[in-house]
Amino acid sequence: MNWIGCCVYLFFFLNYVIADERLSFHNKPNPLPGGAVTENWPRFLGPHHDGTSKESKLLKSWPEKGPKVVWELKRGETYAAPTIVDGRLFSFDLADGNERLECRDPETGELKWEFKYPVQYRDRYGFANGPRASPVIDKEILIIAGVTGQIRAIEVMTGKPVWHQDLQNEYGYELGFFGYGPQPFVWKDLVLVNVGGSKNAEVKRVCVAAFDRKSGKEVWRYMDE
Repeated sequence: MNWIGCCVYLFFFLNYVIADERLSFHNKPNPLPGGAVTENWPRFLGPHHDGTSKESKLLKSWPEKGPKVVWELKRGETYAAPTIVDGRLFSFDLADGNERLECRDPETGELKWEFKYPVQYRDRYGFANGPRASPVIDKEILIIAGVTGQIRAIEVMTGKPVWHQDLQNEYGYELGFFGYGPQPFVWKDLVLVNVGGSKNAEVKRVCVAAFDRKSGKEVWRYMDE
């Protein structure tokens, strides 16, 4: 291996080690009980939009010290709960001036891929500056909404960006007291986004916009009345 190859290998190795400094693995997970039913949790309120799951064979009581910890991950600033689909767990937070989306193995915590982009935001009241909305997974595409109103579609398997909408620059969205918090909603082939409307009754702006799920192009909009 020549010196260029060695440098490239060292670069990727060090990045892998640094990323996993946040991860602590403790125990192998127990196998599922026979006949157990499992479900994905692809969005904040779960698969049925009501905070419930049809999973079965769950523990009815915990040991005195609680269930054993399998792994732990130190996350950055965030209000976004992780979501999980088909053996992939997605975490969305703020670290080192970047909003960061990570895909990890739910059984080991191992990092599969990472996507991040720079963001500038400071909460007016001293609360955390990270994203508010959980990732939304719909088949092969994942939708994230950043704290400044950056809407992005990402490939679930690779972390490759698919499309991007900037609500501030493209729709005149005005940040509220606590940043942008609404979670996008996927309905059929559309991604429905709360754009916010206008704070001034004399100025008409977009309240809700629908984007094509695959291309990100606007399909329709609903204006202030």
